[in-house]
Amino acid sequence: MRRNLAYIALMLCICMLPSAGMLLFGPTVETRENRTLAKWPGLTDESGRGLNVRLLSEAGEWVTDHFALKNEMVTANAAVRADVFHVSASDKVILGREGWLYYASSLDDYRGANLMSRRALFNLAHTMGMTARLLEKKGISFLFAAAPNKNTIYPDFMPYYDRAVVSDRRNLDALGKLLAEEEVPFADLKTLLQEQAADMEEGQYLYHKRDSHWTSLGAAMAMDAMLTKLGKIHAGLDAMPWHTEKDFEGDLDGMLFPLAVTPEEEVYFDRAEAFAYVTDTESTFDPWIRTINPSREGSLMMYRDSFGNAMVPLFAQEYENAYFSRGEPSNMTNLADLGIDTVIILRAERFLPEMAGVPPLIEAEPVLPDRPVIEAQGADAADASSLLLSVRQDSGLYRLTGALPQDVLEDDAGIYIQVNGEICYEAFPCCI
Repeated sequence: MRRNLAYIALMLCICMLPSAGMLLFGPTVETRENRTLAKWPGLTDESGRGLNVRLLSEAGEWVTDHFALKNEMVTANAAVRADVFHVSASDKVILGREGWLYYASSLDDYRGANLMSRRALFNLAHTMGMTARLLEKKGISFLFAAAPNKNTIYPDFMPYYDRAVVSDRRNLDALGKLLAEEEVPFADLKTLLQEQAADMEEGQYLYHKRDSHWTSLGAAMAMDAMLTKLGKIHAGLDAMPWHTEKDFEGDLDGMLFPLAVTPEEEVYFDRAEAFAYVTDTESTFDPWIRTINPSREGSLMMYRDSFGNAMVPLFAQEYENAYFSRGEPSNMTNLADLGIDTVIILRAERFLPEMAGVPPLIEAEPVLPDRPVIEAQGADAADASSLLLSVRQDSGLYRLTGALPQDVLEDDAGIYIQVNGEICYEAFPCCI
């Protein structure tokens, strides 16, 4: 009986430790996760006039994020699961072989599962084609590139998931073919990095083992290919000697083991940086960055995700003016004001399905349809008045947003909007 009581008391103490421990150790204030911790809720709502009806739920979210010794407990739990049971403690991280970690959101791409539909692939490719043509009319060069997932370049370190592959088709491969049909300037980074990875010496990699992104060397190879595709004279890899230092801490490693991250090697280029940050830049993860380099020519706008972090100093070294944006959608309405002559869109392979639903923001130009226009109205399609969902101003433009029934469009049909029965514009197709 006494043993049972002692056991119950011990379990109660363990359960109370996270919350009661805040009195002894204080709340957790930092996290290695790529998100902002919940803030303590106020008594009033955002307007400041009414009662905050989500007070209890928001307080619960705060406790979940800030309970005492959270990082210590998370690290201990992940270590036990990894070392004893060989499984990941986070549903966001895949525990691979030989110490490799992978982002779980890339699993569908790896397995060939839940593929983008033909219509979604067309929407993305055609949107990139429309963007390239609209920018070309403004005298701006365009390039699209997709950063391959780590398990696309290094699949051999994936765990048992290799037995769960359901198809040899991949969104990136199918998209590449459609981009070629649309004549979109496209840097095929997948083929490049697969070939380069196969030629690397043993123990050298283009992606970090415990991070979801490429190394600085992998990023430099991608940059070299992208600038070559654009026809821009630049310093090649032969002019960029480098060395390694074992000081890089991976994002996936920090998510699993926040207090026991294993440093790994990172590449550093042995050259003087001629560029300077104009913005108050804390890190290359900042949403808006501007750099200048008087020793170079050209003005670049790069729309990117976290794969572009390692790209910032590389491209900043090659352009007189460079802008790096992580905003969504990609706002291209002020390119003329900034004097931009080159636009690059860089997105991770795993984000391609999302891209199909988020077209850029750019001024439309009147067009002549390249095929007979079929009006979407009537009982078999939709009443014309129901097609237009909203008209609103956005960045000084009128933004029209609408929806069509799926059975109205063929997989490769464009969408046109006619204004006052005269001027015709092509709409960006997107998936909702």
